[in-house]
Amino acid sequence: MIVATEKTVKWYEVWAGYALVPPGLVFLWEDLQGNIEVYCPLEKRVCFYGSSYEDARIWLSEDEYHLVGRIDDEDTVVPA
Repeated sequence: MIVATEKTVKWYEVWAGYALVPPGLVFLWEDLQGNIEVYCPLEKRVCFYGSSYEDARIWLSEDEYHLVGRIDDEDTVVPA
C-alpha cells in the first residue's frame, strides 16, 4: 500500500510561539477540500484540524502563537 506523504494546499501561514525557548514554529493551512490544519514540524504531525480559520486562529492565540507571514499559492505542497 502506498501512503501519501504530501498534499497540495490553497495557502499557508507561519506562526511562531515566542513564549517558548527556543521559539516554536507551526504552519497553518487550508487544504483543497477547505479543511484547516495546524502542522507542527517538530512533532511531524497535525496538531489541530477543523473547518474554521477563526477557530484555528483562536487556538493558536491561546497558546501565545503569533502570525509571522502568509503565502497565497494554490500549488504549495506540504507534508500530509
